[in-house]
Amino acid sequence: FFLNHPTVGVRDVVDATRWDAAAREDDPLRPRDRVALGFDGSRSSDCTSLVASRLRDGRWFHLKTWNPADYPDGKVPRAEVDRAMRDAFRAYRVAYLFADPYLWFQELETWSARWPDRVVEVPTNTPQRMDRIVARSLSHFAQEFTHDGDVVLSAHAKGAALAKGQRRSARPDENAAVPLYYLRVTKKKAGQHIDALVAGMLAEDARGQAIEDG
Repeated sequence: FFLNHPTVGVRDVVDATRWDAAAREDDPLRPRDRVALGFDGSRSSDCTSLVASRLRDGRWFHLKTWNPADYPDGKVPRAEVDRAMRDAFRAYRVAYLFADPYLWFQELETWSARWPDRVVEVPTNTPQRMDRIVARSLSHFAQEFTHDGDVVLSAHAKGAALAKGQRRSARPDENAAVPLYYLRVTKKKAGQHIDALVAGMLAEDARGQAIEDG
């Protein structure tokens, strides 16, 4: 996920018990709901995920995850991903789609042309921006956060740990004498997947941008 650099997680991204308690079956996602979308794509090593964050309450909904291991050629079916993206934009009122462009540059160009001004490339390997995205989601989790209880989204969330990224400068309210690092997320164990969680974080950042834009 981060150029295969070995990392050690400092703590879980989500508390498993709190995550389970946040699952809700009431008030499901409905046609024409206003949402923000997050997309984290891969080709053959990791999963590709599409997650929505509903604007009015920030509830996360897992729309689809493609695991390349489920397909005979070991690759994510790009045409199927494109159909799912079309379906999401038709079903819901999408404010923004924040998408990691790595390995999906051509599709993002197509989606940007199809839905102008609503598709934003967000490289997840940019330390400063990803730190802000992770921090926004951690703050969201600490509030009245809810999700749809999807098993894939839950497994990916519970399989993720926070890790230290690159060194950063102290902010005005921080002690400059203490070493500080950008936040990043990593897998707890080799072979786990965290792509749906990352897609959710991108969706939450897109939701925040939509709210800021009014």
